[in-house]
Amino acid sequence: MCCLTLAACQNSPSVKEGDTTGPPAAEPAHVIEGVRVNGGSDYGPYILFNASSFRETENSKKLEKLVFYEAPEAPPANDDEPQIEDAVAGLYPLGWSKGDNFAYAVYSVAFHGAHVVNYELKDMGTGDILWRKEISYAMVKDTAELYSEMAADTVILINGAESDAELFKYAWMVSEKEVLPALEREGIIFNPSGAFLKQDYYKDNTFKVEKTAGEDPGDETEYTLKSNKLGPQVIYKDYFGREPEVAGVIKSPYNETIAVICRQKRTLFEMANEVVPIIVGYKLD
Repeated sequence: MCCLTLAACQNSPSVKEGDTTGPPAAEPAHVIEGVRVNGGSDYGPYILFNASSFRETENSKKLEKLVFYEAPEAPPANDDEPQIEDAVAGLYPLGWSKGDNFAYAVYSVAFHGAHVVNYELKDMGTGDILWRKEISYAMVKDTAELYSEMAADTVILINGAESDAELFKYAWMVSEKEVLPALEREGIIFNPSGAFLKQDYYKDNTFKVEKTAGEDPGDETEYTLKSNKLGPQVIYKDYFGREPEVAGVIKSPYNETIAVICRQKRTLFEMANEVVPIIVGYKLD
């Protein structure tokens, strides 16, 4: 039997020693209740939510998609040359702590149709991932569309006319009661808005990506983010994937800690690429 995807994460990090000042009291998470459905022979039990009954929370109203990649204009259609599409993952900053912790969500659609949100909370000073949670959703206009490959036991009934931003908000509202406490434990102050500096530098620190391994066929490819003043960081290591690019910088509103946002294009399937964000942190003070 499938377990509910929204079960609480058991590996939550503990509060750091010496931290006597917690984050400001957060708005209580808005609870959206689903209905358990047994499903058919090809699809196991799932929890069904009807998006038409959703009402935005104060937090969902603040969510802002960060534009870290703008696809080039498609060339004129040519039947002899099928066009390869770019599926761009949505990047949603969620907030910073007064220390160095940064929280964000990456929203994408998997090749089998499931909508996937990866929540991540990272110490931008050390690079340590403090909390991570991946949640998959089946978003369908009719439950007859469900099939086992979606591997999602959280189902949201939609009208089909929603934008990607609206679909992400649906996912957030269903998961808010789980995600917010995890962020609060590490002092995150929920504040998705903030300036995104579309540049490859911050003050007198410059950034660029270089290929540092994988020159010979069959070798794993490695890319490193380098700076004129700060230490290098390996940001990608695999057999596939093109060279990442620096897209811009987000600065903490509380101190001189930054998140450098890189973007990378990877093959999703035969006629589509995916463009994903890579987030790298530096503590400058």
